[in-house]
Amino acid sequence: MAKSILTLNQINLLKRSEEPKNKELYGNLFDVIVRMNPNKAISLEELVDLDPKGVLALTHNKSNFIDNVIAEWRAEGNNFEDNTRKTRCGLCNTPNKYIYYIRNRITGLQINVGSKCIMDFPGLDGYMEQKKQFAQLQRDQKKIKRRSEFLATFTRAPEMIGDAEKYFKSLPILLSYGLYTRLNSTIDRMRKIYTTYIDTGKPPFTTQMTPFDLFQLAVDQYAKLKVKSDSFIVENIHSPISCRRREIDWMINNKKNYLIEKIAMNKGEYTRDTVSQMYSYEFVNERVSLFKERLQSQDLVLSSVNEDNNLIIIKVNKVGYSPSISLYASSKDFMAKIGGNCLFDEDYVYKGKDVLAFSKIMDVSSNLDSIVAYVINIMNSLGCAFVIDHQTDSLYLYRKADRAIAQINRYAFMQNYCKHILGKDSIIKNFLRGIINCAQWISGDQQFKLSLSDKIAKLYNEQYL
Repeated sequence: MAKSILTLNQINLLKRSEEPKNKELYGNLFDVIVRMNPNKAISLEELVDLDPKGVLALTHNKSNFIDNVIAEWRAEGNNFEDNTRKTRCGLCNTPNKYIYYIRNRITGLQINVGSKCIMDFPGLDGYMEQKKQFAQLQRDQKKIKRRSEFLATFTRAPEMIGDAEKYFKSLPILLSYGLYTRLNSTIDRMRKIYTTYIDTGKPPFTTQMTPFDLFQLAVDQYAKLKVKSDSFIVENIHSPISCRRREIDWMINNKKNYLIEKIAMNKGEYTRDTVSQMYSYEFVNERVSLFKERLQSQDLVLSSVNEDNNLIIIKVNKVGYSPSISLYASSKDFMAKIGGNCLFDEDYVYKGKDVLAFSKIMDVSSNLDSIVAYVINIMNSLGCAFVIDHQTDSLYLYRKADRAIAQINRYAFMQNYCKHILGKDSIIKNFLRGIINCAQWISGDQQFKLSLSDKIAKLYNEQYL
Protein backbone atom coordinates (compact mmCIF):
# COMPACT_ATOMS: atom_id res chain seq x y z
CA MET A 1 0.00 0.00 0.00
CA ALA A 2 1.40 3.40 -0.97
CA LYS A 3 2.37 5.82 1.73
CA SER A 4 0.50 9.09 2.22
CA ILE A 5 1.57 11.77 4.66
CA LEU A 6 -0.58 14.37 6.34
CA THR A 7 1.34 17.51 7.29
CA LEU A 8 0.72 19.11 10.67
CA ASN A 9 -1.16 22.05 9.15
CA GLN A 10 -3.35 19.63 7.16
CA ILE A 11 -4.09 17.62 10.31
CA ASN A 12 -5.10 20.69 12.32
CA LEU A 13 -7.25 21.96 9.44
CA LEU A 14 -9.02 18.55 9.25
CA LYS A 15 -9.70 18.60 13.01
CA ARG A 16 -11.46 22.00 12.68
CA SER A 17 -13.46 21.11 9.57
CA GLU A 18 -16.86 19.47 9.04
CA GLU A 19 -16.05 17.48 5.89
CA PRO A 20 -13.97 14.74 7.65
CA LYS A 21 -16.94 13.97 9.98
CA ASN A 22 -18.81 12.39 7.06
CA LYS A 23 -18.49 8.69 8.09
CA GLU A 24 -20.28 7.47 4.98
CA LEU A 25 -17.45 8.84 2.84
CA TYR A 26 -14.43 8.80 5.15
CA GLY A 27 -15.22 6.17 7.77
CA ASN A 28 -13.52 6.72 11.12
CA LEU A 29 -10.80 9.07 9.79
CA PHE A 30 -11.94 12.04 11.89
CA ASP A 31 -12.18 10.04 15.10
CA VAL A 32 -8.71 8.53 14.64
CA ILE A 33 -7.04 11.89 14.01
CA VAL A 34 -8.76 13.57 16.96
CA ARG A 35 -7.94 10.66 19.25
CA MET A 36 -4.27 10.64 18.22
CA ASN A 37 -3.97 14.44 18.49
CA PRO A 38 -0.57 14.41 16.70
CA ASN A 39 1.82 17.37 16.93
CA LYS A 40 3.78 16.53 13.81
CA ALA A 41 3.28 15.14 10.31
CA ILE A 42 2.20 11.51 10.23
CA SER A 43 2.38 8.66 7.74
CA LEU A 44 -0.45 6.33 6.85
CA GLU A 45 1.21 3.47 8.73
CA GLU A 46 0.92 5.42 11.98
CA LEU A 47 -2.89 5.48 11.69
CA VAL A 48 -3.19 1.83 12.78
CA ASP A 49 -6.92 1.90 13.63
CA LEU A 50 -7.98 3.53 10.37
CA ASP A 51 -10.81 1.70 8.57
CA PRO A 52 -10.87 1.05 4.76
CA LYS A 53 -12.86 4.21 3.96
CA GLY A 54 -10.39 6.28 5.95
CA VAL A 55 -7.50 4.65 4.11
CA LEU A 56 -9.07 5.44 0.73
CA ALA A 57 -9.60 9.05 1.83
CA LEU A 58 -5.86 9.45 2.35
CA THR A 59 -4.73 7.50 -0.69
CA HIS A 60 -6.77 7.26 -3.86
CA ASN A 61 -9.25 9.95 -2.82
CA LYS A 62 -6.84 12.25 -1.00
CA SER A 63 -6.77 15.04 -3.62
CA ASN A 64 -10.57 15.32 -3.75
CA PHE A 65 -10.85 14.93 0.02
CA ILE A 66 -8.38 17.78 0.78
CA ASP A 67 -10.05 20.00 -1.85
CA ASN A 68 -13.44 19.45 -0.17
CA VAL A 69 -11.94 20.39 3.20
CA ILE A 70 -10.31 23.52 1.84
CA ALA A 71 -13.59 24.54 0.18
CA GLU A 72 -15.09 24.96 3.65
CA TRP A 73 -12.72 27.83 4.37
CA ARG A 74 -12.16 31.29 3.00
CA ALA A 75 -9.32 33.74 3.54
CA GLU A 76 -10.24 37.02 5.16
CA GLY A 77 -8.64 40.41 4.56
CA ASN A 78 -7.89 41.43 8.14
CA ASN A 79 -4.24 40.35 8.08
CA PHE A 80 -1.59 42.10 10.17
CA GLU A 81 2.13 42.22 10.86
CA ASP A 82 3.54 41.15 14.24
CA ASN A 83 7.16 42.25 14.45
CA THR A 84 7.48 40.63 17.90
CA ARG A 85 6.70 37.20 16.38
CA LYS A 86 4.73 36.27 19.51
CA THR A 87 1.68 35.18 17.52
CA ARG A 88 1.73 31.49 16.63
CA CYS A 89 0.10 29.91 13.59
CA GLY A 90 -3.15 28.16 14.42
CA LEU A 91 -2.27 25.26 12.12
CA CYS A 92 1.45 24.60 12.64
CA ASN A 93 2.11 26.51 15.93
CA THR A 94 5.10 28.30 14.40
CA PRO A 95 5.76 31.92 15.53
CA ASN A 96 4.94 34.19 12.59
CA LYS A 97 5.56 37.78 11.60
CA TYR A 98 2.81 37.94 8.99
CA ILE A 99 -0.57 36.76 10.26
CA TYR A 100 -3.63 35.96 8.16
CA TYR A 101 -7.09 34.70 9.07
CA ILE A 102 -9.28 31.99 7.59
CA ARG A 103 -12.92 31.33 8.52
CA ASN A 104 -15.02 28.17 8.21
CA ARG A 105 -18.08 28.82 6.05
CA ILE A 106 -20.16 26.24 7.95
CA THR A 107 -19.29 26.78 11.60
CA GLY A 108 -18.00 30.34 11.47
CA LEU A 109 -14.81 29.33 13.27
CA GLN A 110 -11.87 31.70 12.64
CA ILE A 111 -8.22 30.63 12.77
CA ASN A 112 -5.11 32.79 12.55
CA VAL A 113 -2.67 31.35 10.03
CA GLY A 114 0.95 32.18 9.32
CA SER A 115 2.16 33.33 5.92
CA LYS A 116 3.79 29.96 5.15
CA CYS A 117 0.74 27.87 6.01
CA ILE A 118 -1.71 29.96 4.02
CA MET A 119 0.51 29.52 0.97
CA ASP A 120 0.23 25.73 1.44
CA PHE A 121 -3.46 25.89 0.52
CA PRO A 122 -3.54 27.52 -2.95
CA GLY A 123 -7.13 26.36 -3.56
CA LEU A 124 -8.39 28.43 -0.62
CA ASP A 125 -11.03 31.02 -1.53
CA GLY A 126 -9.30 34.42 -1.37
CA TYR A 127 -5.86 32.79 -1.54
CA MET A 128 -4.71 34.82 -4.55
CA GLU A 129 -5.71 38.10 -2.91
CA GLN A 130 -3.82 37.16 0.24
CA LYS A 131 -0.83 36.07 -1.83
CA LYS A 132 -0.81 39.37 -3.70
CA GLN A 133 -1.14 41.33 -0.46
CA PHE A 134 1.71 39.39 1.08
CA ALA A 135 3.93 39.91 -1.96
CA GLN A 136 3.09 43.62 -2.05
CA LEU A 137 3.76 43.94 1.67
CA GLN A 138 7.18 42.37 1.22
CA ARG A 139 7.96 44.63 -1.74
CA ASP A 140 6.91 47.72 0.20
CA GLN A 141 9.00 46.74 3.19
CA LYS A 142 12.04 46.17 1.00
CA LYS A 143 11.52 49.61 -0.54
CA ILE A 144 11.33 51.19 2.89
CA LYS A 145 14.53 49.44 3.88
CA ARG A 146 16.37 50.49 0.70
CA ARG A 147 15.10 54.07 1.00
CA SER A 148 16.34 54.21 4.59
CA GLU A 149 19.73 52.87 3.48
CA PHE A 150 19.98 55.46 0.72
CA LEU A 151 18.96 58.34 2.96
CA ALA A 152 21.44 57.21 5.59
CA THR A 153 24.17 58.01 3.06
CA PHE A 154 22.49 60.95 1.28
CA THR A 155 20.21 62.58 3.84
CA ARG A 156 18.74 65.13 1.40
CA ALA A 157 18.65 63.00 -1.75
CA PRO A 158 14.99 63.75 -2.67
CA GLU A 159 15.47 67.47 -1.97
CA MET A 160 18.69 67.53 -3.97
CA ILE A 161 16.93 65.99 -6.97
CA GLY A 162 13.92 68.29 -6.58
CA ASP A 163 16.10 71.39 -6.32
CA ALA A 164 18.07 70.38 -9.41
CA GLU A 165 14.90 69.77 -11.45
CA LYS A 166 13.45 73.08 -10.29
CA TYR A 167 16.66 74.87 -11.29
CA PHE A 168 16.58 73.34 -14.76
CA LYS A 169 12.90 74.10 -15.29
CA SER A 170 13.38 77.74 -14.26
CA LEU A 171 16.44 78.61 -16.37
CA PRO A 172 15.77 82.19 -17.53
CA ILE A 173 17.31 81.57 -20.96
CA LEU A 174 18.14 78.55 -23.08
CA LEU A 175 21.68 77.21 -22.61
CA SER A 176 24.02 76.10 -25.34
CA TYR A 177 23.27 72.63 -26.67
CA GLY A 178 26.08 70.74 -24.95
CA LEU A 179 25.52 72.40 -21.60
CA TYR A 180 21.73 72.09 -21.84
CA THR A 181 21.75 68.37 -22.68
CA ARG A 182 24.45 67.46 -20.15
CA LEU A 183 22.67 69.31 -17.36
CA ASN A 184 19.34 67.70 -18.27
CA SER A 185 20.77 64.17 -18.52
CA THR A 186 22.72 64.52 -15.27
CA ILE A 187 19.60 65.54 -13.34
CA ASP A 188 17.69 62.71 -14.98
CA ARG A 189 20.45 60.28 -13.98
CA MET A 190 20.32 61.46 -10.34
CA ARG A 191 16.60 60.76 -10.21
CA LYS A 192 16.86 57.35 -11.93
CA ILE A 193 19.69 56.15 -9.68
CA TYR A 194 17.66 57.02 -6.58
CA THR A 195 14.28 55.66 -7.71
CA THR A 196 15.66 52.51 -9.38
CA TYR A 197 17.64 51.58 -6.29
CA ILE A 198 14.56 51.96 -4.08
CA ASP A 199 12.41 49.95 -6.52
CA THR A 200 14.86 47.18 -7.38
CA GLY A 201 18.00 47.56 -5.25
CA LYS A 202 20.06 47.91 -8.44
CA PRO A 203 21.50 50.77 -10.53
CA PRO A 204 19.51 51.81 -13.62
CA PHE A 205 22.20 50.49 -15.98
CA THR A 206 24.99 47.91 -16.01
CA THR A 207 28.03 49.12 -14.11
CA GLN A 208 30.65 47.97 -11.63
CA MET A 209 29.90 50.97 -9.40
CA THR A 210 27.44 50.86 -6.53
CA PRO A 211 24.27 53.00 -6.70
CA PHE A 212 25.69 55.14 -3.91
CA ASP A 213 28.93 55.83 -5.82
CA LEU A 214 26.92 56.52 -8.98
CA PHE A 215 24.71 59.01 -7.17
CA GLN A 216 27.68 60.83 -5.68
CA LEU A 217 29.28 61.05 -9.11
CA ALA A 218 26.08 62.50 -10.60
CA VAL A 219 25.79 65.02 -7.76
CA ASP A 220 29.38 66.18 -8.35
CA GLN A 221 28.78 66.48 -12.10
CA TYR A 222 25.62 68.49 -11.51
CA ALA A 223 27.46 70.92 -9.22
CA LYS A 224 30.09 71.58 -11.89
CA LEU A 225 27.50 71.99 -14.65
CA LYS A 226 25.44 74.37 -12.52
CA VAL A 227 28.46 76.66 -12.12
CA LYS A 228 28.91 76.69 -15.91
CA SER A 229 25.17 77.28 -16.40
CA ASP A 230 25.13 80.24 -14.01
CA SER A 231 28.12 81.75 -15.81
CA PHE A 232 26.44 81.29 -19.23
CA ILE A 233 23.27 83.00 -17.99
CA VAL A 234 25.19 86.02 -16.67
CA GLU A 235 26.99 86.40 -20.01
CA ASN A 236 23.91 86.01 -22.24
CA ILE A 237 20.89 87.16 -20.25
CA HIS A 238 20.76 90.56 -21.95
CA SER A 239 21.14 89.31 -25.52
CA PRO A 240 18.05 90.39 -27.52
CA ILE A 241 18.09 87.13 -29.47
CA SER A 242 18.42 84.78 -26.50
CA CYS A 243 15.60 82.26 -26.14
CA ARG A 244 13.82 82.99 -22.86
CA ARG A 245 12.06 80.88 -20.25
CA ARG A 246 8.53 81.61 -21.37
CA GLU A 247 9.45 80.67 -24.92
CA ILE A 248 11.12 77.45 -23.77
CA ASP A 249 7.97 76.51 -21.85
CA TRP A 250 5.81 77.24 -24.90
CA MET A 251 7.95 74.98 -27.08
CA ILE A 252 7.84 72.19 -24.49
CA ASN A 253 4.05 72.47 -24.11
CA ASN A 254 3.62 72.44 -27.90
CA LYS A 255 5.97 69.46 -28.38
CA LYS A 256 8.58 71.45 -30.28
CA ASN A 257 11.65 69.89 -28.67
CA TYR A 258 13.28 69.81 -32.08
CA LEU A 259 13.11 73.61 -32.11
CA ILE A 260 14.65 73.85 -28.64
CA GLU A 261 17.47 71.66 -29.90
CA LYS A 262 18.06 73.84 -32.98
CA ILE A 263 18.17 77.01 -30.88
CA ALA A 264 20.44 75.40 -28.28
CA MET A 265 22.85 74.37 -31.04
CA ASN A 266 23.16 78.08 -31.84
CA LYS A 267 24.29 78.78 -28.26
CA GLY A 268 20.74 79.42 -27.11
CA GLU A 269 20.15 82.26 -29.58
CA TYR A 270 17.57 82.56 -32.34
CA THR A 271 18.40 82.53 -36.03
CA ARG A 272 16.14 83.89 -38.74
CA ASP A 273 14.89 80.35 -39.33
CA THR A 274 14.17 79.45 -35.70
CA VAL A 275 12.58 82.77 -34.78
CA SER A 276 10.25 82.36 -37.76
CA GLN A 277 8.92 79.23 -36.04
CA MET A 278 8.33 81.01 -32.74
CA TYR A 279 4.70 82.17 -32.72
CA SER A 280 3.42 82.04 -29.16
CA TYR A 281 0.90 84.76 -28.29
CA GLU A 282 3.23 86.44 -25.80
CA PHE A 283 6.17 86.42 -28.20
CA VAL A 284 4.19 87.91 -31.10
CA ASN A 285 2.22 90.37 -28.99
CA GLU A 286 5.39 91.83 -27.42
CA ARG A 287 6.74 92.57 -30.90
CA VAL A 288 3.56 93.72 -32.64
CA SER A 289 4.59 97.39 -32.44
CA LEU A 290 7.70 96.57 -34.49
CA PHE A 291 5.59 94.68 -37.02
CA LYS A 292 3.28 97.70 -37.32
CA GLU A 293 6.23 100.02 -37.97
CA ARG A 294 7.60 97.84 -40.78
CA LEU A 295 4.28 97.72 -42.66
CA GLN A 296 4.30 100.23 -45.53
CA SER A 297 0.63 100.69 -46.36
CA GLN A 298 -1.80 103.56 -45.96
CA ASP A 299 -4.81 101.32 -46.34
CA LEU A 300 -3.87 98.30 -44.22
CA VAL A 301 -2.92 98.29 -40.52
CA LEU A 302 -2.15 95.61 -37.98
CA SER A 303 -4.65 96.10 -35.20
CA SER A 304 -3.88 93.61 -32.41
CA VAL A 305 -3.16 89.99 -31.52
CA ASN A 306 -6.13 87.99 -30.24
CA GLU A 307 -5.01 85.95 -27.21
CA ASP A 308 -7.81 83.37 -27.43
CA ASN A 309 -6.89 82.02 -30.86
CA ASN A 310 -3.48 83.69 -31.44
CA LEU A 311 -4.65 85.50 -34.57
CA ILE A 312 -3.34 88.83 -35.80
CA ILE A 313 -6.27 91.15 -36.48
CA ILE A 314 -5.87 93.37 -39.55
CA LYS A 315 -7.98 96.36 -40.57
CA VAL A 316 -8.54 97.66 -44.10
CA ASN A 317 -8.95 101.41 -43.69
CA LYS A 318 -9.12 102.23 -47.39
CA VAL A 319 -11.35 105.20 -48.08
CA GLY A 320 -14.86 104.12 -49.04
CA TYR A 321 -15.14 101.11 -46.75
CA SER A 322 -17.41 101.82 -43.81
CA PRO A 323 -17.08 100.16 -41.45
CA SER A 324 -13.48 99.11 -42.07
CA ILE A 325 -12.94 95.56 -43.29
CA SER A 326 -11.66 93.12 -40.65
CA LEU A 327 -9.14 90.46 -41.69
CA TYR A 328 -7.08 87.98 -39.73
CA ALA A 329 -3.91 85.96 -40.14
CA SER A 330 -2.51 83.22 -37.93
CA SER A 331 0.54 84.24 -35.93
CA LYS A 332 2.20 81.09 -37.24
CA ASP A 333 1.84 82.21 -40.89
CA PHE A 334 2.78 85.79 -40.07
CA MET A 335 6.00 84.82 -38.29
CA ALA A 336 6.98 82.38 -41.03
CA LYS A 337 6.44 84.83 -43.87
CA ILE A 338 7.06 88.27 -42.35
CA GLY A 339 7.81 88.34 -38.61
CA GLY A 340 11.11 86.48 -38.76
CA ASN A 341 12.43 88.91 -41.38
CA CYS A 342 11.37 91.90 -39.27
CA LEU A 343 13.34 90.62 -36.27
CA PHE A 344 16.52 89.79 -38.19
CA ASP A 345 16.75 92.55 -40.78
CA GLU A 346 16.75 96.17 -39.63
CA ASP A 347 15.97 97.38 -43.15
CA TYR A 348 13.18 94.92 -43.87
CA VAL A 349 9.75 96.36 -44.72
CA TYR A 350 6.65 94.77 -46.18
CA LYS A 351 3.51 95.92 -47.94
CA GLY A 352 -0.19 95.33 -47.65
CA LYS A 353 -0.21 92.85 -50.53
CA ASP A 354 2.33 90.72 -48.62
CA VAL A 355 -0.15 90.40 -45.75
CA LEU A 356 -3.14 89.80 -48.03
CA ALA A 357 -1.33 86.82 -49.55
CA PHE A 358 -2.04 84.72 -46.45
CA SER A 359 -4.80 86.66 -44.68
CA LYS A 360 -8.48 85.75 -44.54
CA ILE A 361 -11.54 87.91 -44.17
CA MET A 362 -13.70 87.54 -41.09
CA ASP A 363 -17.04 85.98 -41.90
CA VAL A 364 -19.18 88.72 -40.39
CA SER A 365 -22.12 90.67 -41.81
CA SER A 366 -20.40 94.04 -41.37
CA ASN A 367 -17.64 93.00 -43.79
CA LEU A 368 -20.13 91.98 -46.48
CA ASP A 369 -22.21 95.13 -45.95
CA SER A 370 -19.10 97.30 -46.30
CA ILE A 371 -17.98 95.57 -49.53
CA VAL A 372 -21.44 95.75 -51.11
CA ALA A 373 -21.74 99.44 -50.21
CA TYR A 374 -18.30 100.17 -51.70
CA VAL A 375 -19.08 98.54 -55.08
CA ILE A 376 -22.59 99.96 -55.58
CA ASN A 377 -21.50 102.36 -58.32
CA ILE A 378 -19.22 99.82 -59.98
CA MET A 379 -22.00 97.24 -60.02
CA ASN A 380 -24.47 99.83 -61.33
CA SER A 381 -22.14 100.54 -64.24
CA LEU A 382 -22.24 96.81 -64.99
CA GLY A 383 -26.05 96.82 -64.86
CA CYS A 384 -26.16 94.70 -61.71
CA ALA A 385 -26.44 94.91 -57.95
CA PHE A 386 -25.80 92.73 -54.92
CA VAL A 387 -28.78 91.75 -52.78
CA ILE A 388 -28.14 90.49 -49.23
CA ASP A 389 -30.49 88.27 -47.27
CA HIS A 390 -29.25 88.57 -43.69
CA GLN A 391 -31.82 86.15 -42.35
CA THR A 392 -30.38 83.24 -44.33
CA ASP A 393 -26.85 84.64 -44.79
CA SER A 394 -27.37 84.49 -48.54
CA LEU A 395 -25.93 86.70 -51.28
CA TYR A 396 -27.55 87.23 -54.69
CA LEU A 397 -26.52 88.90 -57.93
CA TYR A 398 -29.34 90.97 -59.40
CA ARG A 399 -29.39 91.88 -63.11
CA LYS A 400 -31.42 95.05 -63.55
CA ALA A 401 -32.29 94.61 -67.22
CA ASP A 402 -34.42 91.49 -66.77
CA ARG A 403 -34.44 91.09 -62.99
CA ALA A 404 -32.63 87.75 -63.23
CA ILE A 405 -30.76 86.62 -60.15
CA ALA A 406 -27.88 84.30 -59.30
CA GLN A 407 -27.00 83.03 -55.84
CA ILE A 408 -23.31 83.04 -54.99
CA ASN A 409 -21.27 81.76 -52.06
CA ARG A 410 -21.03 84.77 -49.77
CA TYR A 411 -17.79 83.82 -47.96
CA ALA A 412 -16.00 82.64 -51.10
CA PHE A 413 -16.96 85.95 -52.71
CA MET A 414 -15.60 87.98 -49.77
CA GLN A 415 -12.36 85.98 -49.61
CA ASN A 416 -11.71 86.32 -53.35
CA TYR A 417 -12.67 89.99 -53.24
CA CYS A 418 -10.01 90.64 -50.58
CA LYS A 419 -7.27 89.65 -53.01
CA HIS A 420 -8.09 92.86 -54.91
CA ILE A 421 -9.28 95.06 -52.06
CA LEU A 422 -6.21 97.34 -52.11
CA GLY A 423 -6.22 97.57 -55.91
CA LYS A 424 -7.68 100.30 -58.09
CA ASP A 425 -11.40 100.34 -58.81
CA SER A 426 -10.69 99.26 -62.36
CA ILE A 427 -9.14 96.03 -61.03
CA ILE A 428 -12.12 95.46 -58.74
CA LYS A 429 -14.47 96.09 -61.68
CA ASN A 430 -12.76 93.42 -63.76
CA PHE A 431 -13.09 91.01 -60.84
CA LEU A 432 -16.81 91.73 -60.53
CA ARG A 433 -17.32 91.46 -64.28
CA GLY A 434 -15.82 87.97 -64.15
CA ILE A 435 -18.32 86.95 -61.45
CA ILE A 436 -21.23 88.31 -63.49
CA ASN A 437 -20.08 86.53 -66.65
CA CYS A 438 -19.79 83.20 -64.85
CA ALA A 439 -23.07 83.46 -62.95
CA GLN A 440 -25.82 80.89 -63.39
CA TRP A 441 -28.83 83.13 -63.84
CA ILE A 442 -32.35 82.39 -62.69
CA SER A 443 -34.99 84.10 -64.82
CA GLY A 444 -38.07 85.84 -63.45
CA ASP A 445 -40.30 82.91 -64.40
CA GLN A 446 -38.01 80.47 -62.65
CA GLN A 447 -37.92 82.70 -59.57
CA PHE A 448 -41.70 82.65 -59.46
CA LYS A 449 -41.75 78.85 -59.53
CA LEU A 450 -39.16 78.76 -56.75
CA SER A 451 -41.10 81.31 -54.70
CA LEU A 452 -38.14 83.71 -54.84
CA SER A 453 -39.48 86.60 -56.89
CA ASP A 454 -41.36 88.38 -54.09
CA LYS A 455 -38.53 87.86 -51.63
CA ILE A 456 -35.85 89.25 -53.98
CA ALA A 457 -38.04 92.20 -54.99
CA LYS A 458 -38.62 93.08 -51.32
CA LEU A 459 -34.91 92.82 -50.46
CA TYR A 460 -33.88 94.89 -53.44
CA ASN A 461 -36.36 97.65 -52.63
CA GLU A 462 -35.24 97.73 -49.01
CA GLN A 463 -31.59 98.07 -49.95
CA TYR A 464 -31.71 100.35 -52.97
CA LEU A 465 -35.01 102.29 -53.09
